[in-house]
Formats: sequence, C-alpha cells, structure tokens
Amino acid sequence: MNKYNEEYYIAFEPKGDNQPYVIADKKTTERGYHYKKVPLGGLPFFFYNRNKEKDRRNGKKWPITEILETGGDFLVNDFIRDEVIQYDIDGMQLYPSVYIDDDDNWHENYWFLNFYETFVYWDQGRSEIVTIDENDDKYGAEIDKYCLDEKKLFGIPEEKRLIFKMSGVGDPYVFFHQKIVDFLMTNNCRGIRFFKVSEFEEGDQFKRRAKFLQS
Repeated sequence: MNKYNEEYYIAFEPKGDNQPYVIADKKTTERGYHYKKVPLGGLPFFFYNRNKEKDRRNGKKWPITEILETGGDFLVNDFIRDEVIQYDIDGMQLYPSVYIDDDDNWHENYWFLNFYETFVYWDQGRSEIVTIDENDDKYGAEIDKYCLDEKKLFGIPEEKRLIFKMSGVGDPYVFFHQKIVDFLMTNNCRGIRFFKVSEFEEGDQFKRRAKFLQS
C-alpha cells in the first residue's frame, strides 16, 4: 500500500451551484498572481463574484466562507493563514487579498495560496493515464487515477509538502496533506471539498455518491 495515497487529498470547490464564481480583477490578473512569486509589500490581490449581477437578479446571496475557490486555486481567511504560515511549504506563498462581495463590502482578511512552483509528484508508472503527449508541455498528461510518487515524497520533509500543486498534468490540482485537512475539518472551515487520493477517480467531483470530505 502506498501510504501517501492515504495521506493526501485533492481539493475542489464545494459541491453544487451554491457558491460565488470568484475571479481576480484585471489588475490582479496582470500581475501573474497564480503562477509566479509576487514580492510582498505591494497592493493586495482583489477578487469578486463574476456572476454578481446575475445572482442579484435571481435573489442569490452567498455566505462569506472561510475558504473561497477561484479557478482551482483558493483564498483562505486569517484564521487558516495563521495555521499554515507556521510551516515552511515549498513553492507556495500566502499573499494578502481582498474579496469584494455582492454588496460591494471589502473583506480584507483573505490570503491567496499562490503556487509559484509546481511539482511532478505523481508516479508515471503507477498512475492510470488516459492520454499523455511528451511533446506537449502546455497540457501534460490526462490522469484518470493518481498514484503519488513514494520515492520523491519520502525524500522531502513533510512540512515542505503539506500543500502542493501538481505539475506535468492537464488539470493541475491542489493537494493537501491529512494534517491540514484535519485542521480545516475540525474547525468547520467552509468552502472546500476533499477527495482522498486513494479513492479518487477523475469525474468523481461531478458525481453525487463519490466519497469526499466537506465541512
């Protein structure tokens, strides 16, 4: 048994259409906010609900959750940041961010999990691959079922790999270690859903009966 497949979870937005469609504003996007390290001390990143006007017309009002998903990445509030910041996690910075809600209120207590470095931590011999194009650096492999690379992960201190974004794949999911997942679940942090790597098959995120954790 691969212990890392049991220790890690893949993160997704909450199930169903019950959260805002969070995106970065134009100025934040122009700063390369989700793929390169951004010097601290500048303006915060800004995010808002792309469907704000539509949601207003339909009378939808979303709760302001502890975690907000945005295009496969995540914003976390001060409480979660204070837990995560104590670890020296490779390839990730917590960058000050603001979420502007549908009533134009500024929530200045968020931090963007900015993965300026990604990692090929999947086992290319044991993962179930649908397609792979070695000449296609842009899209990478399409993985049906992940198997994490035991040799690579064993050689990296746990603290440095508690959260990471996968590389070399078409869908660069964010992976969370059990230690962080337990913290989020114990403290009822809303706005995120987790699938254990050993139990996840591509497409499960769209199924009603798939096994997942969500607070």
